[in-house]
Amino acid sequence: MRIDALNEDRPELVAGLRLLYNVAATQRVNAAEGLTFASIRLNGDRGRCTVIPAGNTALECHVDYSISSRDALRDTLAAQGVPLRTAAADDGVLGMPKDDDSPLIQHAWIIKMIAYGVDPWTVYGRSWSGDLLEIRLSHGSTEAIFRIDGVTPLVTVDISHAEPARRLGLNYTIVDRISRLVGEEGEYTIQL
Repeated sequence: MRIDALNEDRPELVAGLRLLYNVAATQRVNAAEGLTFASIRLNGDRGRCTVIPAGNTALECHVDYSISSRDALRDTLAAQGVPLRTAAADDGVLGMPKDDDSPLIQHAWIIKMIAYGVDPWTVYGRSWSGDLLEIRLSHGSTEAIFRIDGVTPLVTVDISHAEPARRLGLNYTIVDRISRLVGEEGEYTIQL
């Protein structure tokens, strides 16, 4: 998902964020059953999700950004034999998890916070351009992987599942931390 504009009129960016928002809702409503969105890759015209149904092996599904909706995501997974509950229409409630919620609920919340609004990725004082390549579940955290123009290694933002209340405004925090990192030598992993 390309992050390079300084205005909000970016349909491809909005489409990528909408996919992430829908994945977050689907992850949250199916967390109790163990459905895991282990990876969401955002490149080209389609999102690629690595999904692990409870007790099964990982499978990959592709979701065209132009038809991205919770129903389209459900239909894509159902066509591959993945049973899942449909996420309800967004009611505007943030649904912040509790500290003791499962890693899958925490993962859903982080994905939602990354996708929550276009401002951080456009008009907010970002000093860099690049691509959000992937969001993936790691042990005890969720990682967001960025390719930043002019920076050789990929930048990994590792977001801990501890203390979910700290993650309000996470998308702005990510932009700020990457902006501080760009141009510096050394480690390209940001711990949040």
